[in-house]
Amino acid sequence: MKGCEAEIIQESINHFAYGLKFSEKTKKYNDPLSVFMGVLRKKEVWIEANYKSSYEIAREELIKHKKNEQERLKKLEEEAYSLALLEWQQKLTKEELEKISPTHKATKDITPHSVKISSYFKENIWPNEMANYLVEK
Repeated sequence: MKGCEAEIIQESINHFAYGLKFSEKTKKYNDPLSVFMGVLRKKEVWIEANYKSSYEIAREELIKHKKNEQERLKKLEEEAYSLALLEWQQKLTKEELEKISPTHKATKDITPHSVKISSYFKENIWPNEMANYLVEK
């Protein structure tokens, strides 16, 4: 292995380890270590297609984890909002609902009743109620 630089050997080892874990081609060798050592004896480098460093793999995993966490938090926020809206609506009288969302006949507004109620709640009620349903980081 004279003449092989330590950096090339280390990179070959990294690629070989990656191949053992992720590459079907590398896994198919009867004795992959002997094949690898043969490559190094010839003063060649072992390169795996689609190689990713352990750092890159770790970063991808972290990003994936953070995306999943954000999706779960968003879903929780949406569920909290829906629950708060439902509880708030159940406390209102028909007169209060009519005041917030007059019927189509009275206003000629074709916006659905549920959309008007939800919009009113989101703009006027939710900012004050949010703390009762969500825990801040």
